[in-house]
Amino acid sequence: MRRDLYQVGQLAILEMKEYLRDRLSLVWAILFPIGFLFAGKEWWFPEGVRGFVIPTTITYLTMATGLFFFGMGVTNARSRGVLKTYRASPLQPWKYIAAQTLDRTLIVFLVTILVLLLGRVVYGESLAGNPVAFSGVILLSTATMLALGFALLAFIKGVEAVGGAATILFMLGFMTTGIIYLGDLPSILSTVMRHLPFHPISQCVAIIWMGFPVDEIFWRHLAILGGWLVGLSLIANRWFRWDI
Repeated sequence: MRRDLYQVGQLAILEMKEYLRDRLSLVWAILFPIGFLFAGKEWWFPEGVRGFVIPTTITYLTMATGLFFFGMGVTNARSRGVLKTYRASPLQPWKYIAAQTLDRTLIVFLVTILVLLLGRVVYGESLAGNPVAFSGVILLSTATMLALGFALLAFIKGVEAVGGAATILFMLGFMTTGIIYLGDLPSILSTVMRHLPFHPISQCVAIIWMGFPVDEIFWRHLAILGGWLVGLSLIANRWFRWDI
């Protein structure tokens, strides 16, 4: 077990170095949430709900990390034949999945800290809830979105196909995290939307950020996220291939 963890750690360091060499992806990963934060504060969000801009920004950051920054990155590596070198080695897919999850989660945490600092310095807003609980929610949300990205990569090949699927899912998440009031939708559609991972992520992040009481609804959202994480992780580990 110790050897497995060592291999995961070494691979995570290797993947992090590779990611940092891709300056365009790194810059985009930083500019996307910062741009959304300032645009939301200055133009998009009405005055009465601008306190939700920061948790919404962090929600979209976790979604974009799993669907775009990560999914497209692995697809590009697969298309360049980088993953074939892993296939020729005794490396197991679950170790690659774990290393990528570790490395991208660290990036999300660092960018989240940057967003929180900007929110505090520029707008005077800060976390009202428990920092440990907030970190736990970010960790679970990011891991779930990365698992979703890996599940997509298990069945879809090609940069264009992955990009198209990621865009559809991101727009679906975008709509279900505040753009559309789910209570206005037909009952069946509303139930489906509430049980996709995007809505629970936005709700959990907002509840902890605003310091609202942690009640049964919060734990239900957390349970839905946990279920998605387990299910998507099993799918990714079973069907992920170094190349398709």
